[in-house]
Amino acid sequence: MFRKRFIITFTSIILVLGFLISLMKNNYIFDKIQNTKTTNLDKKVYTSKEYESVSKKYTEKFLLLSDESEESKKVEGNFNEIIKSMDKSIVNENIKNFNGDIKGYKAVIINSERLQEFSYLDELINYAKSGGNLIFAQRPLISDNIKRYSSELGIESINELIEAENMYVKSNILIKGKGLKRTEDTENSSLDVKLKKGVKVHISADNNIPLLWEEELGSGKVIFSNGQFLGEKSNRGILTGILYRTGDEFIYPIINSKVLDIDDFPAPMPNGNSDIIYKYYHVNDEKFFVNIWWPDIVRMCENYNAVPTGFLIYNYEDVTNNIEKFNGDVYSKNLVTLGRNLLKVGGEIGIHGFNHQPLTTNKYLVGKELGYKPWKSYDEMLKAQRALNKFIHEIYPNYIIRGYVPPSNIITEEGIKALKKGIPSINVIASLYVVSNDELAYEQEFSKGKDGIYNFPRYSSGYDFEEFEKWMIYNGITINGVFSHFIHPDDILDPERNHGMSWEELKKDFEKIMEIVYKDFRWLEADTISQGVESLDTYLKTKSVFSYEKNNIKGYSKDTSKNDYYILRSDKEIIKTKGCSYKKIDEDIYLIHSTNTDFSITTGGK
Repeated sequence: MFRKRFIITFTSIILVLGFLISLMKNNYIFDKIQNTKTTNLDKKVYTSKEYESVSKKYTEKFLLLSDESEESKKVEGNFNEIIKSMDKSIVNENIKNFNGDIKGYKAVIINSERLQEFSYLDELINYAKSGGNLIFAQRPLISDNIKRYSSELGIESINELIEAENMYVKSNILIKGKGLKRTEDTENSSLDVKLKKGVKVHISADNNIPLLWEEELGSGKVIFSNGQFLGEKSNRGILTGILYRTGDEFIYPIINSKVLDIDDFPAPMPNGNSDIIYKYYHVNDEKFFVNIWWPDIVRMCENYNAVPTGFLIYNYEDVTNNIEKFNGDVYSKNLVTLGRNLLKVGGEIGIHGFNHQPLTTNKYLVGKELGYKPWKSYDEMLKAQRALNKFIHEIYPNYIIRGYVPPSNIITEEGIKALKKGIPSINVIASLYVVSNDELAYEQEFSKGKDGIYNFPRYSSGYDFEEFEKWMIYNGITINGVFSHFIHPDDILDPERNHGMSWEELKKDFEKIMEIVYKDFRWLEADTISQGVESLDTYLKTKSVFSYEKNNIKGYSKDTSKNDYYILRSDKEIIKTKGCSYKKIDEDIYLIHSTNTDFSITTGGK
């Protein structure tokens, strides 16, 4: 009797397992997969009854006095972008036309190196003494004007102009950035100065040359930039830090999102044996990426609170015309397996392309130098996007693709048009935040375009913990509370991109990146790209205004979904809050989470 019951039970289990395997082979499970990371961009929003009246009374306004030099234009662009993103107001004025009117400004920013003929320096010094904030956005040339007020600027003595190399952060002018350094592309023409005792130095160069300092002046302060570094987009975090040093308290909105993007994943896996892989693991490339590399990535994401978004690439052929004749069935197996593995860990699938040819018909943009083939026509680009969309929905019929990363970060307006028309669900492009002068890449701000597509660029990339990547990570998080990092699986195989390092070595470096971000910025929300877009959308829609009273900051929001984040810098400790919560994240710096249209922060102590 027992034997008969055992045989029946065992047979039933075998039949059930066989049925499940059959379902998987027929993609039944994939048919049921939906993109649970799909964003809710139509949340109900609320506005404080006090917003309009308070915004008229308490608008935080900055005056930027610039000349017409190229350097001044770059600095002006950076200040405008950052101040506007903070929901604060900026007035741009040619320094030659300034008439001395400084009433109502939180800070006056002098953005010119030529101050010999500037006749209002005395008024601006008195403005700072009376509680204002005076910022020198670039190093002024030596003049009688500067020498006359050198003591008020924190300077004991001035010699001549010198070259100042490298940058060393001495304070939290970048959040958690004390001790950070940058030693590439950092030459500044600076004043050779000796500072007065008690001056707070935020950044210095080699030989202790001060590059950025702060001098208390009466009931206000002077912040002095002794170089040209605020014109660089990569230093916008420092510019943000300068702004949050104006006054005893300063609060600004952030996105609060931690995004890890994996380019070329899922992708057709190489079949061969690369020396750098086989030497250490004795397996072919495909088995390495599936059985070694991917489990390592998953482990690090689990250990350091990250959720990966993979950007699928259909094939690596250079077909850019006659798309209807292309047969890509050979690529399906790897793409299905790797995509399944990504979804199993809660990740998201975006797209990197039908192939790795940038979406442009411009042969001069991607020609011989880059080795790409331009698309024959707009129609061929469109056909490729439709073919890719069809392929994805054959595997995942109910899955909504949202994110796109351009191959080699190159895409044109016609390419975006073809992308959006061919895959209508695309709502975010992730390219580059900083582009060097000689790059042809698509440069972005964190924004939403008129076409409805969001821009969510990366601040940093790669496995190896290079100095500049670390610099960008801390600048980015200071700017808007975003860690946006890209990695590419095939970096391991490329001698130029792996810098001669094995995966074991690269893995250690990458783990350092993940660990330090987790350790210093544990408060960041781990997101896929779609979740990051939802946070970006909230950040862009919500507008806030603040009133500052003794030991009390009150916030009033417009078009808020009651889930907003802010960075507060305060000389005083927070005692209690209403309508929001807080977390201390650095010395004198707090993360504020608002859950109401009206909220308040009571400070005291110190």
